[in-house]
Amino acid sequence: RCLTAEREPKALVTRESLQQAFVRMGGLKQTVHTMCLRIGDPQVVTACAKLLAAAVQGAPHAAEQVASAGSDLRLLLRAIERHSTTTKEVAEIGCSLICHLCSLTPYQPYFDPIPPRTKAHRDAQKRIAAEGALDLITGILGTSVREVKQLHDKIQGMEAVLIKEAQIHKENALAPAVVGKKREDHLRTDLKQKQESIQRVKNNVEVRQRWKQLAEIEVVESRIQSSALQALILLAIGNETTTRMLSGSLAAERAASVAEPAEEPAPHPSSLQVPRTQGPGSAASSRRPSKTRPSKLVRSDSGMSKLSHIPEERPAESTETLKATARAVGTLVDVLRNHNTGDRPEIASRACRLISMICEHHLALAKAVNEGSKARRRQLEAKFLMDLGPTPSKGVGGGAR
Repeated sequence: RCLTAEREPKALVTRESLQQAFVRMGGLKQTVHTMCLRIGDPQVVTACAKLLAAAVQGAPHAAEQVASAGSDLRLLLRAIERHSTTTKEVAEIGCSLICHLCSLTPYQPYFDPIPPRTKAHRDAQKRIAAEGALDLITGILGTSVREVKQLHDKIQGMEAVLIKEAQIHKENALAPAVVGKKREDHLRTDLKQKQESIQRVKNNVEVRQRWKQLAEIEVVESRIQSSALQALILLAIGNETTTRMLSGSLAAERAASVAEPAEEPAPHPSSLQVPRTQGPGSAASSRRPSKTRPSKLVRSDSGMSKLSHIPEERPAESTETLKATARAVGTLVDVLRNHNTGDRPEIASRACRLISMICEHHLALAKAVNEGSKARRRQLEAKFLMDLGPTPSKGVGGGAR
């Protein structure tokens, strides 16, 4: 409360001075030590994470010192990871702490100039990512998305069953009544209809309760997803190294959540059976007319020689250039398709920004690979021409000079 309290701009003790004093006097080490003593208690872990988040919020110098503490930062992330799946508050506060550690210097828009990116900020991104923060945040994000999706799909299945039963009940009510039954049969039929009506009401009440439960869960999960997406953006923005690490973490999370079918290996060219050449009167020759491949002139030391045939060109194999990109953005696409994203544009905008960052990274990699292949081809062409030597010239009479 002392660190987060608002003070006057010209006060004797400012918020930034208290934050820097807390970090310089060993506040991080003492907080992590207290957390390790009660690491099994999620409330203690939450309180310690809140304290560190308040200590580095809007204070770049304090955030730099916290990010440079290797062992203490690693223990802090492991404690958050231990309770992130069971306690939602720990997951949210952990993502907020990483946001404050990676955020830029605060400034007022339209009044202050945009502060330059410092080397300390880039180093903080790399250190926090190297300690496993990316895997932690992507795991929190994937778990939250799957939890909301599974509950929503379950409720939709229950609702579809109720709609189908209501349709059947409506068709039975519109059907012509059967007369001539005994009184006992009529009583038994009325009792069965009353029981079915009571069961339908109970099912409707259960579905409404499930929808209410989903709405309450979405409030908490939306805050977690928003904090996780913002932390991923701040960890990867303007840093090629952390962007590459983020792409790998998202791809690993996607592969762990969705079991992809194993791909069949491509057949070896030697294992393919080549059909035998059949005579001119066979059915195959009548169906497929033979094509004579043109000859090709090849330059040699003695002049231009003529090849009798040209080898068959192999068919182009399918490339997997975009498969890595699809795996990396799979979890983010699930975020956009999730039920709680429909009325929360903040989550959708952050997911779209992450997708654009990852696509730009993979596009730059594809361009680099393309340029490298072109340069390699030019080198091979130059080497091939040098091995052949100069082209022999011919005289007026057609003989070689």
